[in-house]
Parts: sequence; structure tokens; C-alpha cells
Amino acid sequence: MSLMGLGATNIIMNGVQLPEVMENIEKYGVTNLFLPPTAIYVMLAHPEVRNYDYSSLDYFLYAAAPMSVDKLKEAIDVFGPVMAQSYGQAEAPMICTYMSPEQHIEALTTNKAHRLASCGQPCLLTPVEIMDDEENILPVGERGEIIVRGTLVMAGYYKNKDATDEVSASNGWHRTGDDRLLQAAEDAAATLGASPLRVFLTVTLPMAMPGVLAGAVLGFAKAMGEFGATITFVSSVQGETQTLSLAVYSFLQVPGGESAAVKLVIIAVAVAMGALLRSEWLARRMARKVSGA
Repeated sequence: MSLMGLGATNIIMNGVQLPEVMENIEKYGVTNLFLPPTAIYVMLAHPEVRNYDYSSLDYFLYAAAPMSVDKLKEAIDVFGPVMAQSYGQAEAPMICTYMSPEQHIEALTTNKAHRLASCGQPCLLTPVEIMDDEENILPVGERGEIIVRGTLVMAGYYKNKDATDEVSASNGWHRTGDDRLLQAAEDAAATLGASPLRVFLTVTLPMAMPGVLAGAVLGFAKAMGEFGATITFVSSVQGETQTLSLAVYSFLQVPGGESAAVKLVIIAVAVAMGALLRSEWLARRMARKVSGA
């Protein structure tokens, strides 16, 4: 919207379609681009991602979820020193904190890559603090709820005083609620930039178990010669597929995606249990045939 006010040309696409996004950056000389981390991951995984010219880009903004430090480094290598990040929410529109392209490069060149796991620094007109449950402002290094204030913070939810009161601290700060994360999401965020072994043990393996179980049971049943099935999870990106673990992780990276992730896991468990019961029935049937022969 701000770029429209400056008279900029906007390239409107019907979703994240590849390689069309990359083609359009080169074709139209796109200077400003925003995508959530999950979409950037898909771009980086595309076999033709390095075949296009991204030199027109001034800012490639990512937000809405944490981004893997390793993937961020890869994005800088592919798209250039243009990656930028902001943090905010609809109640405090989008620019509470900001990390500029220059700060990204500084973090890499000064051996401070851990900064890439942050969401930048508070903006000039938007104070940001950390608060505990008793509404005390906490010192640096303490964990609590992110709170903000400033002219960009909403006046309140329309005709919903109770909801407004829930996010309004008595000391005048707006409560973002961003400290109340599911443990699974916290574990995933804690592995940003961690070793591959730690990521596998704390994120990949737990999330993959339902799919592994389903695949093992279905494979066994198919080997029995009586039952076979193929399950493919198709992503919303044309021409792309995702494993169960990646699909669940992708949902967890998007605000409000927790329910979809839970549903997907429930479906996987249901398929696994159904296949297990079917396999048990087939085994008993086979045993009766063998004993009858």
C-alpha cells in the first residue's frame, strides 16, 4: 500500500506460483518483494532458482514467521544483500521492529550470525518491551510477553470491549500475546541455526513419526499382496509436493496454522491406525488360509 502511494507499479499474482514469481522479478525489474519464510523455502528448493536475474531487487522482505538461519544465509546468497525483516501484527500494523539488509550483512561479516534468528530492533516511534504476567517490565535477557505501544497501535476491537481489555495492560502497553507458544513451536524455533542432528531429534523425528508409521504399515500390507495404497500430500504450490513433516512444519510457521497442523497429524494417525487394523485383519485371514490348507 505504501508503494502504491508512491506511484509504484504492482505485480499482482494469483498466489505463489513457480517459476512465475522468479520470472516476473526479472521481467518487470521488481524492486520490492514480500514473502513469508515458507514461500521462500519453496523458491530456494526450486531447481531453476539460480537461473534468473534478481539484481533489480532493493528489498526482499520476509515476515509472519521465524526463518531458519541457514535458509536465510542461502537466500542472501541467491537473491543478494537485499533481505529485510519486520515484526508486527494487525493490531500494531507490521513495523514494530525492523532488520535492514545492511544489518543482515553486518551479522554475517562480523561473526554474529546468531542475530539473524532475531526480528531486528524496535522502530524509532514504536517502543518494545518484555513483560511478565504481573505486568512488570523485564530486564534484557529475561523471557516474557512482547508488548508495544505507539501511535500505530489500534484504539481497540470494534464493539468488543472484553477483547480489547484482554490485550490492553493497565500500564498502557499493548499485549501481543507472542510469548504464549505451543511447546512444539518453541522447540522448532529453538533449533534455528542449530546442528542438523539436533533439528532431526527435536523437530523432524517427532513430526515425521505419524507418517513413518503409516508408510511402514501400508508397505507391509502391500507386501502381503492383499492391500496397497499410495498417499501423496500435494501442497498449494503448483507442481510441488511436501512430506508430512514438512507440511506440518510449514503450517506451524504461519500465524493461525496450528489447527491445520493438528488436523493433518490427526489424519495421518487415523490413516496409520486404519492401515494397522486392515493389516491385522489380513494377517488373520492369511493365517486361516494357511491353517486350512
